[in-house]
Amino acid sequence: KAEEAKKKYKEAEDLENQTLANYEAQLNRLGKSTVGSGDVTGGNGEHSGGDSEQGDQPIPSQGESASDIAQAENKSEVYGKQVTNYTVEGATDVKWDIFYADTENIYLIADDYIERSQLPATESGKKPNDGSSGYPSAAYFTNVISDYNGSTDIIDDRIKALNNDYFNNGHSYTSTNENMKAVAYMLDIKIWNKFAKYEVADYAIGGPTIELLFKSYNETHGSEKYKVQAKSSTGYEISWDSGSTWGTMISPSSNYLEAKKPYVISNQSKANAMWIASPSESDARHIFRVVNDGCVFRAATWDTYYHQNYYGFRPIVCLKSDVKLQKSEDGNYTIVGLE
Repeated sequence: KAEEAKKKYKEAEDLENQTLANYEAQLNRLGKSTVGSGDVTGGNGEHSGGDSEQGDQPIPSQGESASDIAQAENKSEVYGKQVTNYTVEGATDVKWDIFYADTENIYLIADDYIERSQLPATESGKKPNDGSSGYPSAAYFTNVISDYNGSTDIIDDRIKALNNDYFNNGHSYTSTNENMKAVAYMLDIKIWNKFAKYEVADYAIGGPTIELLFKSYNETHGSEKYKVQAKSSTGYEISWDSGSTWGTMISPSSNYLEAKKPYVISNQSKANAMWIASPSESDARHIFRVVNDGCVFRAATWDTYYHQNYYGFRPIVCLKSDVKLQKSEDGNYTIVGLE
């Protein structure tokens, strides 16, 4: 027993030493202060204050949690920044940006439209239709709709909460409309989880919902200008003037979203707009899209109606609740502890 206790003590001592070494290395990389022998120095080697033996030594940053980010005052300094060490097998070319954080989770969004070859197939093996040849990432829903029943396919409470005003909030709407079948494809975590790195992610979906989009955008722009309401089982209406006006298309253009990431991709080399995983009240076959100029607009789910074959997908990843992000010197972030 004495030998076993001695061994455990040695292991704990080694772990403590390694942890301290890691902290020192991290601080040195960041060019901040160095911990050692009770001495606290700045990056220029000068004493930064405090008692040399018992002074308050800096505690190395452990990263920012979802709650930390959610409570941050200036979200525009966080949302849209890249998480440089998040990659997934089969889509290593896809970069991921911080999109939103609530008190429990951080959400990432694909930095650009993913390729058609990366779109997941349904459980029966069907994939979305290829869009226009002029937009290599564009795809639409005709092929996959028949594999879904509608709202009854969305059973996970975490996923329902992303369209909270539709599924909860006193409504509990149900639908077998084509638009809800398209939404069911986008919210099918069984197939989109190819983008969820299991060590650090809870799930992935095919794009942001209208509620997630406006929550994030309002926070980075310091207002409650953009609002949503589930009008009926058909879908949502949106407001761009704090609730005075409601419709299914932002108007006039002065109210469009600012045409910059993470919300809008102005470059049209891959697609013309981003599919949104929420049904539109305008028609039983319409969901929402965000166009390259910042317009949020209804969009039909099939290809024969006004260029619906021009739009692409930007998946969303929900990170696990214990994940923390560390800010890098270039302003981007890394996931703490992820190689």
